[in-house]
Amino acid sequence: MALSDELGHAVLRVYSRLHLARVQRDLGEADPARTTALEALRIGREDSLDNHDMLRCRLLLASVTAELGDLAEAFRLSEEACARLGTQTGVLAAQALWTAATVSTRQGNHELSASFLERAMAALSSREDLLLWMRLRHAAAALALQALPPAPDKAQRYLDEARPALELVGTAQHQQEYAFLLAQLAYVRGEYEEAARLCEQAAAEKVQLNFRDRIRMEMLREQILVKQSDPTARARLCALAGEAQSRGMLDLTAEVWRAVAEAQQ
Repeated sequence: MALSDELGHAVLRVYSRLHLARVQRDLGEADPARTTALEALRIGREDSLDNHDMLRCRLLLASVTAELGDLAEAFRLSEEACARLGTQTGVLAAQALWTAATVSTRQGNHELSASFLERAMAALSSREDLLLWMRLRHAAAALALQALPPAPDKAQRYLDEARPALELVGTAQHQQEYAFLLAQLAYVRGEYEEAARLCEQAAAEKVQLNFRDRIRMEMLREQILVKQSDPTARARLCALAGEAQSRGMLDLTAEVWRAVAEAQQ
C-alpha cells in the first residue's frame, strides 16, 4: 500500500486497499476493514474511477457493514451494486448477487437470500471461474442448513455438486470449509457423533478458516458437547460470544448468544 501511495496511481491505491480490507475482514477486523474500504472508495471517487475494483470495494463495504450490524446500509450498498450490473452475467455479477444473498441472510430473510444465490449460480459458468462456482454451492449449502426449518437434503445436493470441483481446485481452506459444512449437516440430522468426528477432522490441520467460520466451528463443537451433556460447554460458548463481541461483529455475536440460550433449555 505504501508503494502504491508513493507512485500516486489511483488504480493501484484502490487495488491495494481492497486487498488489505479483504484480509482485515477475514481476520475478524470488521471495523478496520470498513475504514480501509471507505478510504479506497474516496480515492477512487477523487480520481473519477469507475472500474471493477471500485464495485468490488462497494461489495466488500456491504459485507463488513453487515458484520457490524448496520443491515439497512449493507442492503442498500449491495442492492446498488446489483443495480449497476443490471442483467450482466459472469464473475462480478455472481459476486454481487452473493453479497446481496449474504446481507439478506443477516437480515433473516432466507427466502430472498436463496433467490439471490440461485441467480448468482445461474450467472456463472464453471468454465468461467471453477473456484467461485464451487464456493457459491458451499454458500448455498450453508444457507440451506441455516434455514428455518433446515433443508439438509438440499444442502447435501449442493455439496455433492461442489465435491468434484473441490477435488480439482480446492485449497486446504476450502477442504476445511467443506468438512465444516458436512459437520453442520450431520448436526442438523441429529448425527452428533459424526458431527463431532467431522469437526475434529476440520480442526486437525492448521485452521485456515476466516474469523467468522472459525468462531462458528468452535460454536458447533460446543453445541455438540451440550447435546452430549457436557456441563462446561455453555461457559465456553459464552467466551466465544465475548470474543465475537470484542471485534464488533454484532450479527455473529447474536448467533453465538442464541446458541447459549439453546444450551440452557
